[in-house]
Amino acid sequence: MKHNPYYKRMQKNASRTVAIALLILLFSPTAWSQSEKLVGNTGDAYIERTQEKKTPLILPGAGKVNIEKLKGKIDTQMDISKLNLVELRAIRNAFAARQGYPFKDATLRALYNTTTWYNDALWDVYEKEETPGKKFSPRYTKEELAFTERIRAREAELRKLNFKPANSKDVVNMKNLINPFQLKEFDPKLYSMLGQNGFAIVPAEHNQLFHVYEKNDYADFPSFVTTDLYLQLFHLYFDCVLRDVEEKHLDSLMIVFSSKMGAEMKTLTSSQNAEIKAAAEYGQAWFAVASWLFSHDKAPKSIATLNAPEAYKKMVMEEITKSFEAENGYSEMLEYDSQTGMFAYSLFRPRGHYTRSKVCSRYFRGMMWLQTAHFGTDKPAKMKQIALIANVFNQQPKIKTIYDKVSEPITYLMGTPDNVTLIQVAELVKKMNLPIEKLLSSNKDMGKLTANIEAIARNRHVSS
Repeated sequence: MKHNPYYKRMQKNASRTVAIALLILLFSPTAWSQSEKLVGNTGDAYIERTQEKKTPLILPGAGKVNIEKLKGKIDTQMDISKLNLVELRAIRNAFAARQGYPFKDATLRALYNTTTWYNDALWDVYEKEETPGKKFSPRYTKEELAFTERIRAREAELRKLNFKPANSKDVVNMKNLINPFQLKEFDPKLYSMLGQNGFAIVPAEHNQLFHVYEKNDYADFPSFVTTDLYLQLFHLYFDCVLRDVEEKHLDSLMIVFSSKMGAEMKTLTSSQNAEIKAAAEYGQAWFAVASWLFSHDKAPKSIATLNAPEAYKKMVMEEITKSFEAENGYSEMLEYDSQTGMFAYSLFRPRGHYTRSKVCSRYFRGMMWLQTAHFGTDKPAKMKQIALIANVFNQQPKIKTIYDKVSEPITYLMGTPDNVTLIQVAELVKKMNLPIEKLLSSNKDMGKLTANIEAIARNRHVSS
């Protein structure tokens, strides 16, 4: 890329669509489109239909073939040894063009559209085919058939030289290009790059990728259809669907879910069981962060407004503030310090369609907290906290229903989550069939739960 003469210009126009230039060899259905910077009504680099009949097209080459004059008599005994591919194709297909044959090949349509007679002949055929049972096929005399076969043989010889250029530095035989006549002018730099690489990249002014293909279609300029167009359109469609679902459905559900889970945790903080009380306080604080991020556009001015245990209010305030600042840092609540490294708060910076509205930005931050503020299996206290959250999940079917309404469409659109999910932990806790206070107080049972969670994680990584 660094050798491309257009590279610096492309850097200045990085936000614009880039068109891939591939002029075509005879057998290659490739294409190119180039746009000049718009000045007034300046057109594209190829010949537009409004301009194509002003000047007779004379093909470059030894034969100096005038396309307009192919309507007249063609010498079927002519010497074709000096003609190039585009000249040979033009003469061979002229017999059908004169009869109004509708070529599927874009370069042939463009070639004969430069004449004063092809479109009229084309319409004559179209009107005849309107009659039921009528189907047009071009007719040839014996001399014409013999002549076209002689041309085909010569074309086959030349096609063998497509990638055997006279210049050893090139990879493409530029003499075998068949559609340079479609360009107003052939930039020497473009010509050189095509010869050296077989393709060239040039800056363009198109706002969307499909504009390139649309302009090519209008000018009968063949397109090399690459996956970029499909992938871009698929991405735009997917992004639109996802944004619509998130804004109109998932956001409100997650506000309710985090609020209700926080309320359940708050209720359990009054428990007489020390294990439950400790895990519940952390759970309430954890969901307090999520609830604020889902519902607000900036951090609170005072910790007094936070619905969190007194022991955690300062930490909750710090987590919310750092999430809005979106700069990596240490976390007392999540236990990230100089020994373990920084927590990736930079992930909380909205991007893509999440920057389009405040609703999307809030939803993004809230979901990012739920997805990244993990409960590590290497920390027994974290395992007790998630076990309590999972137990509440099992005890409150209405909350589970809300969670499912979010989880199911996300899984359908985004695929199976990489991490162990709350539903999976809840199923493991349910299978253990133990009162929550007994589970939390038993190192053996908590060890078993932890091992089962790690097994799910290992299996998920193997299958992925």
